[in-house]
Amino acid sequence: MAGQDGIYIIGLAAQLPSSVPSFDEIRPRVTRDFEVEQAAALARAAGTNFYFAASVQLAVGKTFAQTAVAKGIVPVTLAPFSLSSSDIPEIEGHADLGTFRQVAFATPPRTLSRFVPTTEEGYAAGGYVLFVQSVASPDPAVKEADLPQYISQMRRGRENEAFNMWVNSEANREFRNIPYLQRLEPAAKQP
Repeated sequence: MAGQDGIYIIGLAAQLPSSVPSFDEIRPRVTRDFEVEQAAALARAAGTNFYFAASVQLAVGKTFAQTAVAKGIVPVTLAPFSLSSSDIPEIEGHADLGTFRQVAFATPPRTLSRFVPTTEEGYAAGGYVLFVQSVASPDPAVKEADLPQYISQMRRGRENEAFNMWVNSEANREFRNIPYLQRLEPAAKQP
């Protein structure tokens, strides 16, 4: 292949034969995948069953904690968080943060979310049922105290965005004047 700065020779280094491995060669991997899939199916079934059992127990006046403990599950109480929270330490490594926040804020207070399956290392790994105790209103004093910082942060973000747009437009205009790039342009148009 001829290029602007030389000729390139490309050759095939090796050809790997296509073959189907024997079952003995892949038995450990197949066994592990089967066991992981079966465990995930059992976890999903247990999670779904817990959701229905907890729904019934909440309807008859039991608390979520009482229901969870009766089923052998240790409930985890989370610190208050917002839709924009970038970290919820109690769920780290157990659930996707974005999905968790969406589920939490889509679930009305004093109700359960549906069972939400999770993945771990690319495999289905279990899941969670979320009970929303309450939704707290932001403290007006805190909102007013944070407003100047928020406005400043938004202003810096918009200034950076405008600067980046200007730099890109200037760079695109000036790149047309670089002699090396002008030489490459006709070669790029050839088939």
